[in-house]
Amino acid sequence: MHNVRATVPAMALWLLSLTACCNCPPTGQLTTFEFTGEFTSVFDAFGVLGERSTPLSFTGWYSFDRFAPDTDADQDHGRYTSTLGGSGIVIRFDTFSVETPSVGPTLSITTSDEPLNNAADIYSIRTGNIGGTAGFPAGWLFQVLIDVVKGSPSDVLTSDELPTTPPDISISGVNTTFQIVGGPDAQNIGSLNLNGRLLSLTPR
Repeated sequence: MHNVRATVPAMALWLLSLTACCNCPPTGQLTTFEFTGEFTSVFDAFGVLGERSTPLSFTGWYSFDRFAPDTDADQDHGRYTSTLGGSGIVIRFDTFSVETPSVGPTLSITTSDEPLNNAADIYSIRTGNIGGTAGFPAGWLFQVLIDVVKGSPSDVLTSDELPTTPPDISISGVNTTFQIVGGPDAQNIGSLNLNGRLLSLTPR
């Protein structure tokens, strides 16, 4: 005889597991882009870098939630903030590194694509205050700012959607900026300022 009492709890457990799975983040939710570049100017008020000549090469990568929602209602502008664990940025140069923690960081990517006005395409990355993990005094904070800009004709972005492939910075007329500002505390961010450009931006 079929055991109905045994079946009901089993069905309840199955439904509970199904509901839990529906709340799980999609597989492969993080997308990672790698980059190389060079800092062409350095302002170092506290001398934490020591004697460093420019250009100063850097490498790194950033990971973001490719399913992050667009919080900008404008159809030509997008704003995507990744708070998923594992999202963030790592930058390494000489004996130094700057990176977000591995859990709970925020990384904001904004896009601007206005085909009707033929205005500039803009792809920007911003971080909140993040830490230096190698070479810097304890407690130092940093912010990272990256911009990819292409004027008329604006042909780097096809929409304001979050790109899942990197913008092509090899296109003629594309300008890139890469900036790290830092300091011993939130009030003194800017006492270290590294400015440069991207040389490559590729998918991992």
